[in-house]
Amino acid sequence: MPETVIAFCYNDAGDDFFNPFFEEVTPVRKIYNDYASSEGWVVQTIFICHKPNQSFDKMKELFKKRIFE
Repeated sequence: MPETVIAFCYNDAGDDFFNPFFEEVTPVRKIYNDYASSEGWVVQTIFICHKPNQSFDKMKELFKKRIFE
């Protein structure tokens, strides 16, 4: 697993979503999309996540069914 991961989430998810998976989570930038197909996709936040709490294989298993949440 890389020491640093770039993660994206939409309106309702904050850094607390990523905290169980990484030791350090930093919101970097919010992107506004006026052309989003639904209101829940208007704002997208980019996070830099450092120091994963598990291996890459474990992370894949944890997100196997959550990728489109």
